[in-house]
Amino acid sequence: MGFRRHSFISATAAGSFALAVLAVPALGNASPSCNLIGDSVLPEPAWHAEACAPTAPRPIVETSDWTAWGWAFALDIGFVSDNFTTHDVDNFQGASVIGANALPIFGMDFDETATTLYAVDSTAQQLGTIDINTGVFTAIGPTVPLAGHNLTGLSIDPTTGEAFLSSVDGPVATTAALYTLDLATGTPTLVGTNTTTTLLIDIAIDCTGTLYGHDIATDSLYTIDRATGVPTLIGATGVAANFAQGMDFDNDSGVLYVYAYEGSGTNTYGTANLMTGLITPLAVDDPLGEFEGATQTQCTPTAAFFEDGFESGDVSAWSASAP
Repeated sequence: MGFRRHSFISATAAGSFALAVLAVPALGNASPSCNLIGDSVLPEPAWHAEACAPTAPRPIVETSDWTAWGWAFALDIGFVSDNFTTHDVDNFQGASVIGANALPIFGMDFDETATTLYAVDSTAQQLGTIDINTGVFTAIGPTVPLAGHNLTGLSIDPTTGEAFLSSVDGPVATTAALYTLDLATGTPTLVGTNTTTTLLIDIAIDCTGTLYGHDIATDSLYTIDRATGVPTLIGATGVAANFAQGMDFDNDSGVLYVYAYEGSGTNTYGTANLMTGLITPLAVDDPLGEFEGATQTQCTPTAAFFEDGFESGDVSAWSASAP
């Protein structure tokens, strides 16, 4: 579901039918099958991945000079392995396998204490937690979006603990929805809908409380009003993303990391510029897979300057007189 570019059947004058396909750039293979599917928020079908596999390696990119200290967890949601892994936020290539999880986890995020990893199973439409030591999912309760919608993203405010959920309709996506989410029961409450980010694939909240969204219909990054669900364009990511994928903030550094999936196992893991939307690659196809991810980091506390006797008004702890 969630097609941006569509194929359709049209009748000819002789009564036969011809398949008309709107132009879709192939992923690297000349097979005509690659042109029969558009952008979708679901996992990539196996037949499409095989037909559209690149015929040559993609260029290697240099990693950023930026070094962060955050830790992240990523789940390959079915293309290669179903592996639940962990890695340093700037070293996806060094990911270590923890265990296996074959569920269609389309959104996951840590709570504000960075201790509990919540996740949503899109097929079963339920909220649960993932054991970071084993990868095992434990259900909490049903998380049912609007009728005909597929769950696409989950994000928890790293300062307040308020949770948000996103979904899009199908089979031809025209509407995205934003909800608040009760983490104790799994119950979503609709905030609003929009027809701009029709393939809103994931959401993430930074330490200022700003909600960001990645739309694969326009391949762009947006801010989203938490009170209404209305998106505002930031700019293009520069990556032709497709199918289910993820992103999350390193709350310690304020950097947004994106697991941008492009099809046939190919992906770009990198950082998103919050002013322009552009993704700077840190790893390309290393490892291969279709990943959803979350960072286990907390917001840096605001420094309490001049505590214990030096701040204005704390006259009980200091004196202007010399000892």
